[in-house]
Amino acid sequence: MRNGWRWSLAAASLLLVTACNQHNGAALNPAAQGNPPLADVRIEMRPVAEVGEPGVEVRFAHGETVKLANPPVFTTGAIASVRQVVNEDGKANVYYAFTEAAAPRIHSATERLVGRTMVLTVDGEPISRANLSGPFGESMMTSGLEADEATALVTRITGRP
Repeated sequence: MRNGWRWSLAAASLLLVTACNQHNGAALNPAAQGNPPLADVRIEMRPVAEVGEPGVEVRFAHGETVKLANPPVFTTGAIASVRQVVNEDGKANVYYAFTEAAAPRIHSATERLVGRTMVLTVDGEPISRANLSGPFGESMMTSGLEADEATALVTRITGRP
């Protein structure tokens, strides 16, 4: 079962990382309704390393290996809450709200990394990959998951569906 949802998440690895700015409404603001990540869950987002750049290798469930640059753009401690929203078409988004303290640092880092490919990992396992289209700092989302995949991911991160 675990490998099944991991494969599905890896197959959906071309997910979009979308910036949610402070002017968006509650529908895009996960802080009000999400749950914090569990203390023992290790979440990181890193850019894919450029040629010759040192980094950490990770393997997607479908077998592809990529090298991720150091340091991470953010880690678990920067995340205030995580929640899932299922769209009318049955696809799901997972929203990550960042702490007020981490937001300026994340915004600055992502501003420098626009155009780079980013990988989100949970406990060292790559969950999604996306091209960074713009900076973000308050929140971000991954999209395009099936509802059950998103539920499994949110439950894994927060301990709550």
